[in-house]
Amino acid sequence: QLEQLRLSEAEINAAVGAAQEAVDAANGKLYCATEDLLDAHWERYTRNDFLRLRRDWSGFSQRLPQDGELLQVYSKTRNMAYEANTYAGISTALSSINGMNPVRLCAFPNSEDHADKAHLCPKTGVTGKTDTWLYAASATLGMECETEFDRVALSKALRGSHRVGARSVSNHTGLNRSPFNLLLFMDQKRYFDESPGVIVLPILDLDGIKNWNGGSYSVIILCSRFIRTITPSQIAVRIGLTSTDPALIEEASPLDMDMAVGTLRAVVKSSAYCLEALPPPESHRARALWQDYRESVHQTRVVARLRSLNDQIQVPSNPNDVPTGKFVAKINLANMTPDHGRAAYPDPMLLVHKSSVNWTRQHLFQLMAEADPSDEECLGDTGESTHVESGNVSTERNRGGIE
Repeated sequence: QLEQLRLSEAEINAAVGAAQEAVDAANGKLYCATEDLLDAHWERYTRNDFLRLRRDWSGFSQRLPQDGELLQVYSKTRNMAYEANTYAGISTALSSINGMNPVRLCAFPNSEDHADKAHLCPKTGVTGKTDTWLYAASATLGMECETEFDRVALSKALRGSHRVGARSVSNHTGLNRSPFNLLLFMDQKRYFDESPGVIVLPILDLDGIKNWNGGSYSVIILCSRFIRTITPSQIAVRIGLTSTDPALIEEASPLDMDMAVGTLRAVVKSSAYCLEALPPPESHRARALWQDYRESVHQTRVVARLRSLNDQIQVPSNPNDVPTGKFVAKINLANMTPDHGRAAYPDPMLLVHKSSVNWTRQHLFQLMAEADPSDEECLGDTGESTHVESGNVSTERNRGGIE
């Protein structure tokens, strides 16, 4: 057909090349894979890596819109976590905020009822995974973590606070129950949770993460070769990246990549310090996971013959040059807002912690738990939950229904 148009050979080749590029883009082949961009090396971590990541609550809360839902949820979560007559809830019900819905990562009909809600901090389940995010909660909410009382309060901040004698967990409490812990995209259960096939990195430096005001920001999307049964380009198709309007997909600049990867590196070092130098969670199931994660780090040192360097951890290196003909996908979440209501953007502090989990899993070690859709949920708000009474850790049997 091109020849019939009496085009020159050069024009025909250009047209064929453009058509092939369109096919490659539709198949996700133009997107740079995680392994193309990121190598790993060993770095020493210190206590300062954790302290410089933690938000200052006074300054952070003042920067938030004073009549906004984010401040309402985070303030109530913190305040009730410190109350003596509350304990950590076991409800998986999301906090309901009228007219507020999470944003999507890639193109598909957005709905609060869509099945593919990616929880960044794991939902509450019987495995105890939520409490392995203890120190991520400290960083997110600017809460102390030194004492046993502090760590019990952090468990309540993660899972929501349940007042003694109440029928359910208090609404608007719990990081893992808030809409700011969610991101919507197709097949996230398979490629973001069950397997570390996708990494989503906020394009924010450390100060930008700490001083986030609840608004939109841009992210980098990387698909991995870690899963042997599917290619990165096929994952890009499955999560909806190739279905997204091309006008909404930008090419990440070297500065974007340096910023995003630098923040990821900072979170990996902070999490390594917390895992190996700070006390484990109070929950016995979370403690068992904590020990498994410590062992996974030890094994990476054995393989690397670094057993004597117990204060070093693998971290992502500075980004490599992007392979010729490929680019790193960048999406502004402001373009992915709900069709109705107000947008609940995921807290970038939680998002970068979640993606740090997937990056470390790709390198065969772990510092905190992944979200697990197969984790068996607690049946309603019944069962035993940790709470503090007179400074001691105990349990309270509670009867009631899901909030």
